[in-house]
Amino acid sequence: MSSDIHDLGFRNDFTNWRGQSGTFYSLNEVSVDDFILNDDYLYMLVANEVAVWIGSASDLIEDSASRAQFRQAVKSATKAYRLQAPDNQNLKIALIADLFPGRPVSSLHAA
Repeated sequence: MSSDIHDLGFRNDFTNWRGQSGTFYSLNEVSVDDFILNDDYLYMLVANEVAVWIGSASDLIEDSASRAQFRQAVKSATKAYRLQAPDNQNLKIALIADLFPGRPVSSLHAA
């Protein structure tokens, strides 16, 4: 299990998220009702502590499947988070694949 912690938050409202790989991510919480998508960030919509959509503005423009998934996710999302998007498309895909099956972590304890 990885003990890496990626400090990707932008203000004090953050959530620790453990990816499928065991990597912990610090996600910046944004308002689920009025966030603005930006290509510099990945956004994650969550319903009942489960990721229901992860992507950026360009995903909605370029990918009809992502757009349809986003529309459904917005209806059920209870929280929204953002984190800096990797510049490399392959890293972006890998990050999304790690985050999607992950879960929030209520606390981190040193071993």
